Amino acid sequence: MANTTENTQAIESTENTAAADLQTVDKSTGEITVFDPKKVKMKRILNVPVLSQKNEATIYVTMVSKMFVGKPIEGDEVSKEPATLAYVIDLQSNSLRQIILSAMQASVLDEAYPDQSYIDKSFMMINHGKLNGKRYNTVEAVEIDTPAHVNTAAARSLIVVPDTEA
Repeated sequence: MANTTENTQAIESTENTAAADLQTVDKSTGEITVFDPKKVKMKRILNVPVLSQKNEATIYVTMVSKMFVGKPIEGDEVSKEPATLAYVIDLQSNSLRQIILSAMQASVLDEAYPDQSYIDKSFMMINHGKLNGKRYNTVEAVEIDTPAHVNTAAARSLIVVPDTEA
């Protein structure tokens, strides 16, 4: 019988410890502090959503990272070349996103901004699609003023940029 009582006390002790881990008692006031999701601080974002560039849609972005090569995509029919990606802040939603850059967009940024100097700059980009029978999308990129509230350093601290150069 003593064995059962000891087991019950051990289980109750474990449950009390687990409950105490989820809340803290302020010793001066006796108040119990519970977890507040509004006070959560992000340490690292593991998967960043992709910002879609539909034909004739205008996007406004601030470049947060260098351009890098994504992973190869292998499908049922034909393997595709890896995409050129970059992390950006979508200025319309003020959220961190990943963008798939066309070869033309990547080329324009590399030529106009040597040594990755496009980082921390903001752009208006328009994908006009395939015009005049061309095999590639015609894109328009215009540098714009970066809004004062944009904090690219804080965004960069939340991501890991692969070492692959685009």
